[in-house]
Amino acid sequence: MTARSIVANALAATLLASAMPASAQEPDSLLDKLRSPDWRMRDRALAELNFRRPNSIPPGVASEAIALLEREATQPRPQVEGEGYGEYLLSLIKFVLSFEDPASLRGMALLGIETSRRVQEFVASHGSESLPYLDEAWQKGRRNLRHAVMDTWAVMLSSHPDRLSRDERLEIMHRLLDAASEHPLAFAWAADIADLVVAMPVLERIAANEQFEIVSRRAQRVLTELQPRRRAQTRQAIGVELSDWLAAICRDTRSGPRQETCESVDGHLARARRLVKAGDGHAAARALRTFADRVSSAREAGVLTDFEAALLTGNATYLAERLEG
Repeated sequence: MTARSIVANALAATLLASAMPASAQEPDSLLDKLRSPDWRMRDRALAELNFRRPNSIPPGVASEAIALLEREATQPRPQVEGEGYGEYLLSLIKFVLSFEDPASLRGMALLGIETSRRVQEFVASHGSESLPYLDEAWQKGRRNLRHAVMDTWAVMLSSHPDRLSRDERLEIMHRLLDAASEHPLAFAWAADIADLVVAMPVLERIAANEQFEIVSRRAQRVLTELQPRRRAQTRQAIGVELSDWLAAICRDTRSGPRQETCESVDGHLARARRLVKAGDGHAAARALRTFADRVSSAREAGVLTDFEAALLTGNATYLAERLEG
C-alpha cells in the first residue's frame, strides 16, 4: 500500500466517523468512562449524562449506571476519596433515579435514601419489593442510614400502604416503635411523615424526658401538628388504630408472659370496641381502663417496654375520656 493510499484511507475513515450521528459514536465512550477505575472520570461522564434528555441516553448506559450505584453502595469506599467524591455520588444517584427502574432499588436503599425524600418516595413506592433492601440497609448499623430507613418506612405507611400486606405493615409499625428508644429524633420525624396520631403518647415521653433539646423540640412540634388530627378522629377510628398497634406490638409473640399479656389485653380491647359499636360508651370506657391497667402491670413486670406501654395506655385512656365526655 502506498503512502498516498494510507493517507486517503485514514481521511475517509475520519470523514465517515464525523458523518455518523452523535448517538452512534458516544455509547462506547460514555460506557468506558462509567467503567473507569477513576471516580473523576466517572463523574465527568455523569456530568454530561445528567444534562441529557432520557431519550438521548445511549443504550447500555442506564444499566451500567445502576450496576455502578450498587457497587458504590456495597463495596468499601476508597480511603482517599478526594475533593468532590460526595458530589460524584449525588450525581450518580440523581442520574439513576431519573429512570425509576426497580433494578436500582438495592443501590437506592443502601445509598440513595440518605440523600433526599424523592429517593425515599421512589423506594417506598415499591412496597414489598423494597423491604429486603431496607432491612439490609438497617443491618449496616449506621445511624444516619437507619434514620433514612425509618423515614422510608413512614412514607410506605402513609403513601403506599396498598403496596404492603397487612403482616408487612404490622412489621414496619413494630420496628418503628422498637427503634424509638434508640432513635427518638428519627421516630419523631417518622411520626410526622406518617401522621401517626397513635404515637402521641410516645412523643410526649420523648418531649418530656429527652436530654437533647433538638430532639425534645422536634417531638413537641410534631405533637402540636398532630393534635388537630387527633381531635378529628372518630372513636371507632381510634379503636381500630389502637387494635392495629396492639397487633404490631404482639407480632411474633408465641409463648410466655408476653403472649399471655397480649391475649388478655386484646380481649379487653375487643370488648371495648364491640361496646363502642353498640353505643354503650361508658361500658366501653370501663373496658378500656381495665385494658390500660393490665398494660401498666405488664410494663412494671418488664413484659412490655416503656414506649409500648405508653402507646397502648395513652391511647386507651384518651379514648375512654372521649367516650365519657
